[in-house]
Amino acid sequence: MTRKIHILLCTSILFVAACGEPHQNADQGSTSRQTAPDGKALYMTYCSSCHNPVKDATGPATIDAITRWGHDTTKLYAFIRNSTESIKTSGDNSYPAQLYNKWGKITMPSFPSLTDAQISAILAYGTQRQF
Repeated sequence: MTRKIHILLCTSILFVAACGEPHQNADQGSTSRQTAPDGKALYMTYCSSCHNPVKDATGPATIDAITRWGHDTTKLYAFIRNSTESIKTSGDNSYPAQLYNKWGKITMPSFPSLTDAQISAILAYGTQRQF
Protein backbone atom coordinates (compact mmCIF):
# COMPACT_ATOMS: atom_id res chain seq x y z
CA MET A 1 0.00 0.00 0.00
CA THR A 2 2.74 2.48 0.87
CA ARG A 3 4.51 1.56 -2.36
CA LYS A 4 1.37 2.56 -4.34
CA ILE A 5 1.19 5.86 -2.47
CA HIS A 6 4.89 6.44 -3.08
CA ILE A 7 4.49 5.76 -6.84
CA LEU A 8 1.39 7.94 -7.02
CA LEU A 9 3.18 10.75 -5.17
CA CYS A 10 6.26 10.55 -7.42
CA THR A 11 4.10 10.47 -10.55
CA SER A 12 2.15 13.50 -9.33
CA ILE A 13 5.34 15.44 -8.62
CA LEU A 14 6.74 14.61 -12.07
CA PHE A 15 3.46 15.61 -13.71
CA VAL A 16 3.34 18.95 -11.87
CA ALA A 17 7.00 19.62 -12.68
CA ALA A 18 6.43 18.82 -16.36
CA CYS A 19 3.40 21.12 -16.55
CA GLY A 20 5.05 23.99 -14.74
CA GLU A 21 6.79 26.96 -16.30
CA PRO A 22 8.86 26.24 -19.38
CA HIS A 23 12.62 26.23 -19.14
CA GLN A 24 14.05 29.70 -19.48
CA ASN A 25 16.20 30.37 -22.49
CA ALA A 26 19.55 32.01 -21.93
CA ASP A 27 18.27 35.32 -23.31
CA GLN A 28 15.11 35.47 -21.19
CA GLY A 29 15.34 38.21 -18.68
CA SER A 30 17.99 39.90 -20.76
CA THR A 31 17.75 43.66 -21.02
CA SER A 32 18.24 43.43 -24.78
CA ARG A 33 14.73 42.08 -25.37
CA GLN A 34 12.49 44.71 -26.89
CA THR A 35 8.87 45.26 -25.96
CA ALA A 36 6.35 46.82 -28.28
CA PRO A 37 6.13 50.58 -27.87
CA ASP A 38 2.99 51.95 -26.19
CA GLY A 39 1.32 53.97 -28.96
CA LYS A 40 -1.09 55.74 -26.64
CA ALA A 41 1.63 56.87 -24.24
CA LEU A 42 3.82 58.04 -27.12
CA TYR A 43 0.89 59.83 -28.76
CA MET A 44 0.04 61.60 -25.52
CA THR A 45 3.69 62.61 -25.03
CA TYR A 46 4.57 63.76 -28.54
CA CYS A 47 1.34 64.50 -30.42
CA SER A 48 -1.68 65.32 -28.29
CA SER A 49 -0.72 68.90 -27.52
CA CYS A 50 -1.22 69.78 -31.23
CA HIS A 51 -3.22 66.91 -32.72
CA ASN A 52 -6.64 65.47 -32.05
CA PRO A 53 -7.28 62.00 -33.44
CA VAL A 54 -10.63 62.82 -35.06
CA LYS A 55 -10.69 66.57 -35.74
CA ASP A 56 -8.33 69.32 -36.74
CA ALA A 57 -6.73 71.23 -33.87
CA THR A 58 -3.45 73.14 -33.91
CA GLY A 59 -2.41 70.49 -36.43
CA PRO A 60 -4.44 68.14 -38.62
CA ALA A 61 -6.46 65.22 -37.26
CA THR A 62 -4.45 62.03 -37.18
CA ILE A 63 -7.22 59.54 -38.00
CA ASP A 64 -6.59 59.42 -41.76
CA ALA A 65 -2.95 60.51 -41.76
CA ILE A 66 -1.60 57.42 -43.52
CA THR A 67 -4.26 57.69 -46.23
CA ARG A 68 -3.59 61.41 -46.72
CA TRP A 69 0.08 60.58 -47.19
CA GLY A 70 -0.84 58.10 -49.92
CA HIS A 71 0.31 55.22 -47.69
CA ASP A 72 3.91 56.42 -48.17
CA THR A 73 5.19 55.77 -44.68
CA THR A 74 8.77 56.59 -45.69
CA LYS A 75 7.82 60.20 -46.43
CA LEU A 76 5.46 60.39 -43.45
CA TYR A 77 8.14 59.12 -41.04
CA ALA A 78 10.66 61.59 -42.52
CA PHE A 79 8.15 64.42 -42.00
CA ILE A 80 7.55 63.41 -38.38
CA ARG A 81 11.28 63.31 -37.74
CA ASN A 82 11.99 66.67 -39.45
CA SER A 83 9.10 68.49 -41.08
CA THR A 84 11.22 71.49 -42.11
CA GLU A 85 13.64 69.33 -44.09
CA SER A 86 10.79 67.31 -45.56
CA ILE A 87 9.09 70.49 -46.79
CA LYS A 88 12.34 71.84 -48.29
CA THR A 89 13.19 68.66 -50.18
CA SER A 90 9.72 67.62 -51.35
CA GLY A 91 8.86 70.38 -53.80
CA ASP A 92 6.23 73.12 -53.93
CA ASN A 93 3.30 70.87 -54.88
CA SER A 94 4.12 68.06 -52.46
CA TYR A 95 1.89 67.03 -49.60
CA PRO A 96 4.39 68.37 -47.01
CA ALA A 97 4.30 71.77 -48.77
CA GLN A 98 0.50 71.67 -48.87
CA LEU A 99 0.40 71.00 -45.13
CA TYR A 100 2.84 73.83 -44.49
CA ASN A 101 0.74 76.28 -46.49
CA LYS A 102 -2.59 75.09 -45.08
CA TRP A 103 -1.42 75.42 -41.47
CA GLY A 104 -0.18 78.99 -41.71
CA LYS A 105 3.40 78.20 -42.75
CA ILE A 106 4.11 76.74 -39.33
CA THR A 107 6.23 73.61 -39.20
CA MET A 108 5.65 70.68 -36.93
CA PRO A 109 8.27 70.18 -34.19
CA SER A 110 10.95 67.68 -35.16
CA PHE A 111 11.18 64.32 -33.44
CA PRO A 112 14.44 62.87 -34.81
CA SER A 113 14.88 60.40 -31.97
CA LEU A 114 11.63 58.49 -32.63
CA THR A 115 12.27 55.03 -34.03
CA ASP A 116 10.24 53.43 -36.81
CA ALA A 117 8.62 51.16 -34.22
CA GLN A 118 7.64 54.13 -32.07
CA ILE A 119 6.20 56.06 -35.03
CA SER A 120 4.30 52.95 -36.13
CA ALA A 121 2.84 52.60 -32.63
CA ILE A 122 1.87 56.29 -32.57
CA LEU A 123 0.16 55.99 -35.95
CA ALA A 124 -1.58 52.76 -34.95
CA TYR A 125 -3.06 54.57 -31.96
CA GLY A 126 -3.65 57.92 -33.65
CA THR A 127 -5.41 56.47 -36.68
CA GLN A 128 -7.74 54.04 -34.94
CA ARG A 129 -11.46 54.66 -35.26
CA GLN A 130 -12.36 54.24 -31.58
CA PHE A 131 -10.96 56.36 -28.77
